[in-house]
Amino acid sequence: MPDGAEAAAIRVLSMGRVAGRALAQPGRRHVGAMFRRGFYISDDHAWIFVSGDAEAQGPLTLWHAGAGVADWRATPLAVGATCVLVDRLLTVGGLYRFRLPDAETPLPRRPRAEPETARQALRILTKCLDEASWRLDSDRLTAAVAERARVPVKALGRWLKNLTGPAPKSARDLVGLGPGLTPSGDDYLAGVMLGLHAIGQPEAAVDMHEGLRPAIRAAGQAISAAHLLAARDGLAGIAVDGFLAALLRADEDGIRDGIRAVAATGHTSGWDTLAGVVAVLDAWMGASSATPVPSPLLAS
Repeated sequence: MPDGAEAAAIRVLSMGRVAGRALAQPGRRHVGAMFRRGFYISDDHAWIFVSGDAEAQGPLTLWHAGAGVADWRATPLAVGATCVLVDRLLTVGGLYRFRLPDAETPLPRRPRAEPETARQALRILTKCLDEASWRLDSDRLTAAVAERARVPVKALGRWLKNLTGPAPKSARDLVGLGPGLTPSGDDYLAGVMLGLHAIGQPEAAVDMHEGLRPAIRAAGQAISAAHLLAARDGLAGIAVDGFLAALLRADEDGIRDGIRAVAATGHTSGWDTLAGVVAVLDAWMGASSATPVPSPLLAS
């Protein structure tokens, strides 16, 4: 952008709950990370994802109408750029202006799990996964992740059967496990917390997150930590949230659509989160065997 040029005005379409809280007060933030489809801004306490991609909608997202940008990493905007919020106008790096809505965008109400509906949903999910032949390509990294996950995943499964006492300390071994912005282990733990909310156990999700906090701090992955915090409160991105709603209604068409959306979420993030949700439902139902979800954590 030439010197003296006015910052481009971009219309905000929705603002997730976490983003809304983080942007409630005026002040300075900075660009913390850049990606093809958007960028994160932070005040070193909260992280907000700014994106025009409809599939990126979620609790941390400021979703906008687009700026004609195919790849944000190719723009003059850079990590460390100053972001200034004054009178609900967010100016990013002096290049882009976002007029914030007065309130966060409310999420559709998600149904609460009911035992018979959950049983039916797990049967439908298994059938849909089998019919579509969803499989995970195995490699040395996948095998290593699965091996390290085996003990904590089993320990969590035992705890989920009765939810007595704190979550097992070995669950901390899942934090930061696997590659990526949000590692497989973190996504699985997020799914477990979402599942606990689904069965009416939000306190267990909060207690579980509290037990994970030392490991989350030690991992030093701020963006993943922000997503885990959202999951603690029962909040998820649009793909997982839509899938979970369909699952809790045992809506076969919705489950099929949800599988496709989950499969397209990150490298394996969608599958890993789904695996955590399903682990809760399997335990709640007293299932004798786990519903097969193609997650690296569960690879044999």
